[in-house]
Amino acid sequence: MALAWSGSHNAHVCVYSSETGVWGDVVSAALQSDSWSLVTFGNVLVGNSLYWIILGSQLHILEFDLGSQNIAVIKVQLPSDVYANHHDLYLSTLAKDGGLSLIIMLDNLTAQMWERMADSDGVARWVLRRTIELDKLLSLASGGFPKHRTILRLYGDDNIIFVSTYRGVFMVHLKLMQFEKIFDTSPFSHSRVYVLQVIAYIYIASMPKAWFFHPI
Repeated sequence: MALAWSGSHNAHVCVYSSETGVWGDVVSAALQSDSWSLVTFGNVLVGNSLYWIILGSQLHILEFDLGSQNIAVIKVQLPSDVYANHHDLYLSTLAKDGGLSLIIMLDNLTAQMWERMADSDGVARWVLRRTIELDKLLSLASGGFPKHRTILRLYGDDNIIFVSTYRGVFMVHLKLMQFEKIFDTSPFSHSRVYVLQVIAYIYIASMPKAWFFHPI
């Protein structure tokens, strides 16, 4: 188990060993003097490294190598309007060969997938690789109701996103571009987001790894 947090212009990671029952040393990295920062809930495992999103006046990603115990802070340089107008940010493994990618949720259930790639000069840059229009995938007509209620959660290791809409709660596999409706919801219901979050957790925890998504 790994715990990540930020404070005093630094990001920190500490690993707990289930074998010894002991927490390891805290390792830290500077956050380039951000006025504020917040390590978001959830992470993804790519190879032997864990990654977290760090929110702040600038967007960063925290990288922690489980083998070497090294920590690094990756600056994410995106067009200013993209970061300023986003609804949600998630990490995933949708990049080539299961590499790290950043999912940015925008208006009208539009998801942008950004990937860190080296240019011709060998400089790493964040590049927009794919745009996913979830409203079209889910065949959401306006019907006089808002299309987007909330993105409940994206599970980065499995690339599964839960979407609550006026037509119901859907589970979408972003790599396969297939989905399943979990249950119906009323456009007039006032279901609390935390209740739907619990349902999402229970649903994915009980789902077999070999589960295959079928369009409806």
